[in-house]
Amino acid sequence: MDPAGVQPQIPSCFQIHEIVTIIAEILLATGRDLIRYHADGTAGPVEFDQPDYASVAFFARTCQATVGPGLRVLWSHQEGLEHLIKTLPRDARAFKFSLTRYISCSEWERFDYYASLIQTLSVKYDGWSLRWAPEVIAALHVRQTSLRRDLLPNLREVKLKTLEGDDHPSYAFFFLSRLLGSISITAGNVPSYTAWLKSFISYLPLSSPHLESITLKLEYLEKNPLPLEIESASSWSNLSTFNCEYSVTLSTALQLVQLPKLGALSLVVPAANTDPAPSHPIAHTARNVKRLGISSHILLDHCVFPSLETIEIRPGSQNELRSSLESIQKRCDLELLHGVEIMCPEMKGDPTKIDDFAPPRSLDLSL
Repeated sequence: MDPAGVQPQIPSCFQIHEIVTIIAEILLATGRDLIRYHADGTAGPVEFDQPDYASVAFFARTCQATVGPGLRVLWSHQEGLEHLIKTLPRDARAFKFSLTRYISCSEWERFDYYASLIQTLSVKYDGWSLRWAPEVIAALHVRQTSLRRDLLPNLREVKLKTLEGDDHPSYAFFFLSRLLGSISITAGNVPSYTAWLKSFISYLPLSSPHLESITLKLEYLEKNPLPLEIESASSWSNLSTFNCEYSVTLSTALQLVQLPKLGALSLVVPAANTDPAPSHPIAHTARNVKRLGISSHILLDHCVFPSLETIEIRPGSQNELRSSLESIQKRCDLELLHGVEIMCPEMKGDPTKIDDFAPPRSLDLSL
């Protein structure tokens, strides 16, 4: 006790499992230098580092105290679910991850354990990556139903890329959890995918109430992206970032800008918007949005952005750019706004083309 009778603050010490986890993370992050050799046998320069999974796996096997922390580090991030599928009984698996027999509840024990360790997941479906057989989809669905909980209960972040021809995007529902904070989906600009995205997104507020970031990307940037109906935008009370490369209606955009925690928003709202929902010319205020990306002036015409700091404009024409800059002058606090980025390929490298647009003041205008 000190003279004043107040017990001094003693810094807390790391627990054994915390120390072991830190060591495993250092081993993984350090990586191994990959050296390319010339034809004459001499070593070339180091090209890049690769996470040293082998060293972490060896460390995890050292003793009983290192097994749990080591496995958590190894499994916390996964590129696909190939390794997870391999935890199912060997005699039940066939080529290309199809199943040859029914898997009983007791045989899911290893799968469930390793599934609980995954926190971030990146799944890319292309010609070489995993394409699940219908039996796998059915088995996972049965398992998820029998558990009455999430298949990946500790999943915090997921990145999913689907391609045209993928005939069962229902697998995406396996990647949702109550703890999910960030989701990124890359899909095609075809009606079947926008219909699937609509149903998938409408389920997010129920499955992942703590979601903070949503990114919906097109596989290839399109000049005229298909419209995407979003019916549950007002339900995302914790959302702080929303990026969408599909076209959305003005009413959807106005629901998003009024979310209490939204700070970054990027949308494609067509200038020729036929959405009849907003009956008032100006009635909305986006109080917390600091970063904004738009394709037209239409959202600025219906909303005030008093906290906006940076804005990215992707105009389809010089007239649209002119209208957007004029709207910025009316709807934003120019004392806070310090950066305007113009993404317009036909104007790149020719700053004289924006000289006549009279930027509202001395902003950081970059092409």
